[in-house]
Amino acid sequence: MTSVSTPYVPPRGSWTVWPLVLLWMATLIVLSSKTLVSPPIRLACSDKIAHAGAYGCLGYLLAFARLPAGRDSWARVALVTVLVMAFGILTELCQSTLPHRDASAGDVAADAFGGFFAAAATCVYRRNRPVKESV
Repeated sequence: MTSVSTPYVPPRGSWTVWPLVLLWMATLIVLSSKTLVSPPIRLACSDKIAHAGAYGCLGYLLAFARLPAGRDSWARVALVTVLVMAFGILTELCQSTLPHRDASAGDVAADAFGGFFAAAATCVYRRNRPVKESV
């Protein structure tokens, strides 16, 4: 007797990730409103690396959240990138109203790059991971 197995269909994004997304966004808002001390490592681009890393974390979380784009699709990567960039623009606009802070297009670009890289890496990993067979 042969058994017919149904292909593995991954669930769409999860609602349970959204509290983490919102918590990380709140953390980014708090950090962007503070006057920070200089970084311990002095590099010409250390600020951009920090932006890409922080907003890359946001992109990674959004890659797992329930969104109206396919789970492992490049449309999801594009949507996550746009959402991260929009949030980066919002935080930069807020920074421009604070004393001792300024807005920077380079920071927004680093934010968008971090979000894109994290979402794209997640998409590529999900597409290439082995599929578990159900018994």
